[in-house]
Amino acid sequence: MMFNLIIRLEQLRGLIAGWIALLLLSLGVALYSQHGLGMMPCPWCVIQRLFMLLCLGLSFLMLSSVRIPIAMLAPAFAQFLLQCAGMAAAIYQALVASEDSQCVMGLADRLLMASGLEQAWPWMFAASTSCAEAAQAKLFGLSFPWLGFGLFFVGALCSMVCIGLSLRASFSPRMKDRPIP
Repeated sequence: MMFNLIIRLEQLRGLIAGWIALLLLSLGVALYSQHGLGMMPCPWCVIQRLFMLLCLGLSFLMLSSVRIPIAMLAPAFAQFLLQCAGMAAAIYQALVASEDSQCVMGLADRLLMASGLEQAWPWMFAASTSCAEAAQAKLFGLSFPWLGFGLFFVGALCSMVCIGLSLRASFSPRMKDRPIP
């Protein structure tokens, strides 16, 4: 007996919409913890926040192109790459940067300064604490870097599902195209 995975258009929309909701919730928690609770982000937190915003934009693009599977492929693949970058940033923050009490002018700082985001939107992108201090903040018993890793991991899984379904729908032979025996 062969297992056949069929995901309908509504289910794919639901998956992408659920991912969008999770991203918005995560960004909301990050901003509330910063502005409401006074937990200042470090440069790696802000880089992950930037990746979340980019993923959010790509997710809306994916949601708008669900009916055209080949058009959904490019944003899904780009989002998957961003998810991998987000996981790498979270692991680096948790294992390396959090051990350094200074983390002054590291890669994340240089990226933020070069982008100009810190000056344009300081309420969203200003990094104002060290990575060691930021790693002490916990939610549900997990530090923010590991929560970020989990979020990006879930996003990578969603992206892989969308990529697989997009490829399957784009390149599978249609029943009407088959010759009648």
